[in-house]
Parts: sequence; structure tokens; C-alpha cells
Amino acid sequence: MRISLLLALLLLGGCKHLGLLFEPPATLKAIVQGEIKGMAIHCEKTLSLGKASWEVMCKVSDDIDIKYRTHSLNKHQTKLEILIDKKKGLERKVLIASTMIVSRNKPSSLLSMNDKGRMDVKAENIQ
Repeated sequence: MRISLLLALLLLGGCKHLGLLFEPPATLKAIVQGEIKGMAIHCEKTLSLGKASWEVMCKVSDDIDIKYRTHSLNKHQTKLEILIDKKKGLERKVLIASTMIVSRNKPSSLLSMNDKGRMDVKAENIQ
């Protein structure tokens, strides 16, 4: 009995890959700065990965929101989508949007501009 218990402990202790199955989802720290329709924007938030639907990152005003969603490409890269939209009646209108790839090892930065404004997004992976 002692031998089988000892053998089982050695077998499970040697399986380092079992711990990887239970890792919590990774997080990103994202900063959005810029100007939309003459209004300065600044938003910082720690984002949880694996959000397939759009989540509100910050509210710029009563009718303008900054939203995000993430998609893991592999265990080293994540696609981060950021958009700023405005509520117009019952509909929402996208003012500016950007997509970037965030690597586990390096911070990423992206500048998006159009006739409605500019948005500078900086993101880095948090361990």
C-alpha cells in the first residue's frame, strides 16, 4: 500500500503540465488616450482575457463609451479590439475603432486617427 501511494505521488509530482490546466486567465493592462469630437479622453483598466462579447471599458460621457473585447490567438498572443461609440437615438454609431495584437513579452502601442478624432492605445500583458 505504501509503495503504490508513493508511486502515485511521484507520478503526479512529475507531471508539471497538470498545473497549467488550472491557470487563471491572463490579464492585460490597457490605456486609451486621445480626443474624440474635441473631447479629451483618458481611460486605464486591467482587462480580463477571454471576453468574446463587447464590454464597457470606460464611459467618456453619457452617450460615448469606450468598449473592448479580447480573443486569445495562442498562449503568447492576444487580439485586443477597442472601439469608441456614441449613442444616437436608439442606435449606436462607431466613432473610431482599432485592433492590435498584444504579445506576452512586449508592450504594444497603436495610434488610430480619423476625421472624428484620434485614439492612442497602449497595452501590456500582466503576469
